[in-house]
Amino acid sequence: MRVREVLLAAGIAVMALVGSSSAGAQTPPGGPTPEPGHEAPAAPPAAAVVPHAATVPPAAAAVVPTSTAWSIQGGATLKPGHDAVEAAIGWPGLRLGGRIPLKMGFEVAPYGVFNFWNDLLDKKATLGNALGCLVKVNLVDRGAFQLAVQGDPSFRFEYWPDGVKVGWQIGFPEVLMSYTLTPGLDLDFGFKAPLALVFDRDYQVEVRLPLLASLGFEMSLTKNLNLFGTVDIGPNFQFSQARPKCGATDPVTGLQSCDTRNTTGGDRIGAYLNAMVGVAYRMP
Repeated sequence: MRVREVLLAAGIAVMALVGSSSAGAQTPPGGPTPEPGHEAPAAPPAAAVVPHAATVPPAAAAVVPTSTAWSIQGGATLKPGHDAVEAAIGWPGLRLGGRIPLKMGFEVAPYGVFNFWNDLLDKKATLGNALGCLVKVNLVDRGAFQLAVQGDPSFRFEYWPDGVKVGWQIGFPEVLMSYTLTPGLDLDFGFKAPLALVFDRDYQVEVRLPLLASLGFEMSLTKNLNLFGTVDIGPNFQFSQARPKCGATDPVTGLQSCDTRNTTGGDRIGAYLNAMVGVAYRMP
């Protein structure tokens, strides 16, 4: 038994010597085998030496930014939760207001206006104010094309040159449309008929009915800031009782002389122009 163990140990030793001799006789491709303790560093994994170009994601994985364009002057409405404020100046005055979307496709817009002119054919300025609230309902949303109907009720005040006048504008119907030419640039157009009833100090009523064609644009300056311009133009029909201009009352006779050839009021057709440029800011 002891002899068997000795022979087995000897065979193992011989096989070990033969293996080491064969290894020493062969030259590895990268050069001779280094001595113990001086081994060459291991080669990096195959994935680590892949050229950088191979790690670039395919074009299909690129992120395409989503358009954040919005508009308020034409047929579109704001999304709920994104109120806006606007300011405009031009002929015949200036306007400040806000936009409050109550739900998808429905918004209200309170505003205040200062005017320095009324009918375009008037011979002198008319100073006045208006306080109102636009009510817009979007009816058609076809992506690039938007259509809405709008009411423009307001209270009107005129205080120069013919004394104080108070009026109520019905401002319905108005049809507003817009078409997106490019993302962030809209063409606005439509029709307006802002019917108004105006009363003077003698409770005489004047009916004003402009029939207007509307054209404008709105473009994005930043994510939340838009620039817009609008022009409303058309005939202005006015209906009222003609009244002669009268002089002062004679203190003796108590009579007042009036010139029937020089009258104010009466039925006439004038012209109306509203041309404004402004900015709108949407709350983030």
